[in-house]
Amino acid sequence: MINTNKPLSLTQAEIQDWESKDINSRKVECFSYEKTPGSNEYDNFWVVKPTRTVLNVVATYATEKEFEKANDFLINNCVIAGDTSSLEKDDDLYSGLLKDLSDLVKAKKKISRSSTSN
Repeated sequence: MINTNKPLSLTQAEIQDWESKDINSRKVECFSYEKTPGSNEYDNFWVVKPTRTVLNVVATYATEKEFEKANDFLINNCVIAGDTSSLEKDDDLYSGLLKDLSDLVKAKKKISRSSTSN
């Protein structure tokens, strides 16, 4: 179940305060989605990159075929503000946010170097 008791928005001061207290030094980003195509109304979510612990729990749920629990856990731990109740009513918004949260995770790419290089 998605936690709907989050602040609806964050001020710049609240973002700076959150970032200064985060032990993983994650940066807060704001994801915006049009409520309806062409409108000037948006659903905004302030998010952070998932930690390794969050990714491990999500993977555990996924291997147990508990996909909704995995998705909700990811949202609950990465969305720090926004109207999360709107995710219960809008499947496209829910899917878009999940995709964009997963895009925050970037694997490092291997570079080719000779074994004698430092």
